[in-house]
Amino acid sequence: MNPAHSPEDRAAFERETARFRDVLARGRSANQLVLFDLLVDRSRDQRSPKELEIALAMFGNEATRDASPESGVRVYVHRLRKRIDEHYRSASGPRLTIPKGEYRIVLEHSEESAPAGFAARTLRAAHANPALALGLLTIACGALALAGWNLFSSAGINGSAAARRQALVGRPNQTFQPLIVVGDSLALAETRDQRSINRLIMDPAIRTRDEFGSYLKAHPETFYRLYDFNLNFAPIRTVEAAWQVQDALYPVDTALEEAGRMVPLAKLTTDQSNGSDIVYVGRLSQLGTLAPRVFAGSRFRLVAWNRIEDTASGTQYQSAVYQDPQLPTGKDYGYFAIREGAPGKLLVTLSGLGDRGAASVAELLDSAQDLAQLRRTVGTRRNFEALFEITGEPGSPSARRLIAAGALP
Repeated sequence: MNPAHSPEDRAAFERETARFRDVLARGRSANQLVLFDLLVDRSRDQRSPKELEIALAMFGNEATRDASPESGVRVYVHRLRKRIDEHYRSASGPRLTIPKGEYRIVLEHSEESAPAGFAARTLRAAHANPALALGLLTIACGALALAGWNLFSSAGINGSAAARRQALVGRPNQTFQPLIVVGDSLALAETRDQRSINRLIMDPAIRTRDEFGSYLKAHPETFYRLYDFNLNFAPIRTVEAAWQVQDALYPVDTALEEAGRMVPLAKLTTDQSNGSDIVYVGRLSQLGTLAPRVFAGSRFRLVAWNRIEDTASGTQYQSAVYQDPQLPTGKDYGYFAIREGAPGKLLVTLSGLGDRGAASVAELLDSAQDLAQLRRTVGTRRNFEALFEITGEPGSPSARRLIAAGALP
């Protein structure tokens, strides 16, 4: 509901935004508060603000120096939307929301799912009619059975962050607080005159400093053209997917510095790798030291940075990882797996040949229905893997189709 519809609506909107603003003010994110105030103020306009307008309002001139300020805005809006949803979870009455595809705050009124007194009337009718009572009992038993079937994968995902973690990995009685590892690549500096840097480049065949050393030996002509300044780059879509995973697995108000929950792969230490449950988010070609664990016992094999093979059928799938933005989007492929990583630890892989594949697989954590269906496909095995085909046009949501799934040892 737009706050400008009526005086009563405006008053209700002002009351609710003031209440939620107090909640944000008690939190730790000043940026969320600034963004909320901005969206509330612009909600009175007929036109929603553009992403660049929000970036300039939040970051000032710094936004003009950012290569993609709009991406940063999407991350902040995504987290604010999740914060609002968490605040109103299980609450009735008026609630604030940020509509999909818009940058404004609106007020909605929740509707009751059944008229008052419905349960009481139904129970009285059942008491007077034994046949109806038997039918209701049958329905109740069926509902309980269905709830038990989906509790592991659906109810937990729609509940708290802790329940989502347990539902994801099948550890109802054990702690699962994973380290989120973000895939990144080595960025090399290219120079033409050995005095100034012309650009930063990435080569899918050069993922580590050791591989760069081998590349220089094989291509000595590049010795004075390419330099390693120990820089690593993570695509913005991968970072956004990692934030989405963080929102799904951890409470919104948890301090970001607690437990070192998110690290780039380049900074992953041996102690972290061997002593933590891990959720990897990123491209398959960026797995680095995690690759042997991810593909141990797998039916899939990474043939090249943009191609994966199903060894069971011999079929290879190639992705348009670097797609011309002016052309229709080609296919990408997403890989999802839950398996043992280090001894006694779990390794969850939310990945893809390209960034779209990784982002689409990460969205499974917010889709109880899709994750429940996937678990039914693989049966009762906790450790499993799945490959998806990802399609979609630029600017539209991606479609995800399951290609193959199976249990892992």
